[in-house]
Amino acid sequence: MGLEKINQFIAQLKSDKQKSGVVLGGIALLIALDFLLVMQLQIRGLKVLDPKVMKVKNDIMRLTADMTRFQAEKTQKATQRTELRSQTKEVVPEEQIVGLLQLISGLAKENSIQILQVDPRADTLMKGKANQGMQRYGSFLIGLEMIGDYHRFGKFLSSIEQLPVFLSVNSLTISAQGQDVVRQKISLVLKTYVTTSAH
Repeated sequence: MGLEKINQFIAQLKSDKQKSGVVLGGIALLIALDFLLVMQLQIRGLKVLDPKVMKVKNDIMRLTADMTRFQAEKTQKATQRTELRSQTKEVVPEEQIVGLLQLISGLAKENSIQILQVDPRADTLMKGKANQGMQRYGSFLIGLEMIGDYHRFGKFLSSIEQLPVFLSVNSLTISAQGQDVVRQKISLVLKTYVTTSAH
């Protein structure tokens, strides 16, 4: 009897193991199917989100680059404003035109530009009554006929730009000079502003 009960108990355990194996296998299969379905949904969701995520990433990168560029431009403009303030140009009194012409002549000589002719002339004077001791402003043209090579002429213009006096190029003509291919004939008209005292 005792042995029979033990054998029955062992047989029952074996059948319970088979049942429990089937149940465990079924649970494992359900978990695997659920995992696969959930994973597929998540993968599909990620595939849908991936372009959106990339777009947001690209937008953030562009925004960062734009902000950096904006800050650089802002800094550059502030620097330029500071430089402009420190490089204010002067208006020459009419009595100092001869000195300005000598300065321009010296710059031409420094840059190996030969001046053939200088033609200074008043362009316009501001109209209107000027009270005693008040200044009037007018424009003044300086015509220059020169000979020189193109690169040295560029340096000459750059030197003129560096002067503290307001000077601008009013007209410029560069033409070939016969057989000389290195040096050109240059006709330049500079414009400046002068002050005149009322008498």
